[in-house]
Amino acid sequence: MLPVNGYRLDLRAGLAYETSAIPPAYESPLTVDMNKFTVSVGMGIHIGKHWRFDMVYAHVFEADVTVSPSIAAVPPINPVQGNPTPTTPINGGTYTAEADVLGAGLNYAF
Repeated sequence: MLPVNGYRLDLRAGLAYETSAIPPAYESPLTVDMNKFTVSVGMGIHIGKHWRFDMVYAHVFEADVTVSPSIAAVPPINPVQGNPTPTTPINGGTYTAEADVLGAGLNYAF
């Protein structure tokens, strides 16, 4: 804890790495999941004896995934039943993503 103008301030930072749960052949716009690093910073300020207000900012860096048409495995949705027809996978291409996360919290300790 860091005292600032009569308040106690908690500073936080974090780093996380997560691998994708989806094989590249099944990556699609509806299932975007890539290997990613998340970097975060946050703080909590104690107000009075019982209250703490928390804030966090995080940025998620995601590795691009390229799905070659030769390994693509997600077929288009066929809305009709009947004689099945062969389909061509539709998820070939390059997928990129990143995210900014903002958060806030309020804690009351008895």
